[in-house]
Amino acid sequence: MFGGVLYKPMDNPTQHTEDRMSYFREDVGVSEFLAQFTVTYPTWLDQAKYKKIHNFRVGELYYYVIQQLYARYSLERIANTMPNTEVLLWDKPIKVGYNPNMMTFDGYAYFARPDNMVPEEFSSFQVSKAQDYERRFLHALDFETIYSLVSGVMGNIITAARDPAFYMLLHRVVKLFQQYKSTLHPYTKQDLGFPGIKIDSLDIDRLTTYFDRFDFEVTNGVPIHGEKTYKDYLYVARQYRINHKPFNYKLSLTSDRPCDAIVRFFIGPKHDSHDRELVLEQSRMAFVEFDRFPAKLVKGHNLLERNSKESPAYIEDAEGLRSISDRVEEASSDEPMDVMDVRNN
Repeated sequence: MFGGVLYKPMDNPTQHTEDRMSYFREDVGVSEFLAQFTVTYPTWLDQAKYKKIHNFRVGELYYYVIQQLYARYSLERIANTMPNTEVLLWDKPIKVGYNPNMMTFDGYAYFARPDNMVPEEFSSFQVSKAQDYERRFLHALDFETIYSLVSGVMGNIITAARDPAFYMLLHRVVKLFQQYKSTLHPYTKQDLGFPGIKIDSLDIDRLTTYFDRFDFEVTNGVPIHGEKTYKDYLYVARQYRINHKPFNYKLSLTSDRPCDAIVRFFIGPKHDSHDRELVLEQSRMAFVEFDRFPAKLVKGHNLLERNSKESPAYIEDAEGLRSISDRVEEASSDEPMDVMDVRNN
């Protein structure tokens, strides 16, 4: 078998501080998550026509996903002693350019955005259209139109998260949603409280993060002629990605009655990038939900123990295309399969 390893170093110093975050933005897992979410909840299909699409509170879910992605990005910036992401402004230059060094599926190179490009100068019509949507409090906001304003990889949700401008856009959208939510009646203590439940203590293992080497196959992106030839080649891309060691947490609480509950765990910053302590109002938009699970509480003392790997947010790496292709070929081959005869059992 022929092939090779394409290595992308973690340290790639340039004139921009933003490049410290390249390991997060260019993590293939982030792009894969956004792509799968977009396909699951396609915004471009007519909801009335395609009634099979699950659209119950889908707008709320969409906001939750982009807000959580923005919060996760904000946490990573604090860890790198970087300030908060600037808000994307239509009439102001995007200071940091981006050269993706990528091609589209049909072989065209993605446009490299230069430093200090102004979205309004790039497409005044689309900016005017986006501003009109904003004045209508995000009613039917067309994210596909906004993505295309800064060109290049931002025009494709599969690659958009690689661009620093994407998170500037997320910051803008999150702020717009928050402006709208501020016009609604606030939740009361009775709305959010859980009478009869008292949290006694919470113990969490030390969170240890590290960079690990991640290899993923890219043979499908290499121009190779012929199916048989393709199987003789293996090209792997290698990059470093952020990871963490599994950790445990214990929640001790007291209930005055048996009841069902939903437990949600969040992680958020205590200090900003300058090591100044934050109050909750300053840090709440940077809190990330990392676990959620149902619990049956008994009257009296309850001890809930959990491992981070039990979280629904924890998943294994997705199966590669070669593995899927091999399984399909095996299933469709004429070779007999081992089948257990259960008639006499």
